[in-house]
Amino acid sequence: MKWLAVAAREIAGLFVEDVGFTLGILAWVALAALVLRELPVGEPWRAAIFLAGCLALLVENVVRAARKRAG
Repeated sequence: MKWLAVAAREIAGLFVEDVGFTLGILAWVALAALVLRELPVGEPWRAAIFLAGCLALLVENVVRAARKRAG
């Protein structure tokens, strides 16, 4: 039965390697869902803001991983 837990952990690791990044993305999606629809701007701007937030989280995660690997 221990092999089943190990296999489940490995499969989950394929999708969630960095918990901080995953939680950041989930928080950004939740915040964007609540806030962006209230902004008095058009849909293209809302999409651009959402994309910018996702890209900022991705860049932060890559920089953090590079620092961890370097030192």
